[in-house]
Amino acid sequence: MIKLIRGKIESLVNLKIEPNKTKVFRFEEVNEKFTGFEIDEKTKISNHNKKLEYLGFSFDGERVLIKNSGFSKFYRSMKSTFKKSTSLAIHSKNPDKSLFKSRLYKRFTYKGAKRKLIYRPSKIDRTVYERTNKYYWGNYLSYIYKANDSMKSINGGEYIKRQSRRFWKQFNDLMKFHESRLK
Repeated sequence: MIKLIRGKIESLVNLKIEPNKTKVFRFEEVNEKFTGFEIDEKTKISNHNKKLEYLGFSFDGERVLIKNSGFSKFYRSMKSTFKKSTSLAIHSKNPDKSLFKSRLYKRFTYKGAKRKLIYRPSKIDRTVYERTNKYYWGNYLSYIYKANDSMKSINGGEYIKRQSRRFWKQFNDLMKFHESRLK
């Protein structure tokens, strides 16, 4: 059956399917629970510990969630940005040696997750700000909130949003740690 499907895809769409990049999953109801598992094409043995992963999401048969690797990348980015901000604050000519907190909050918390119109100082009078036609599109959390809204009907709740809750604590822990380094 799999060979037939692959043959049809290759002939109709002219798309070459790479066997080492393709996985076969089967979803069925087991003990009144919809469950998915990966099937090894060669041995026909199923692996119940694997989730279907596609375009940054994972599906276990019940819920669509964001892959853990996406969250890990976001956390590593947050951690390195704090480190860089601390280094800039230590070595800057600014006498108070403080972090640029507003930028950190905007980039890594829910406070920067909304789409906002950008204002720039006027060319005539620098104290007056003018509207631009550009928008600040948000941050990774805005992507998470959009994904949560899209998947809410499938998941039956706000499970994707729940995945991101730990970031607020991690952000505050990093803020405390790096502020203590500046003192």
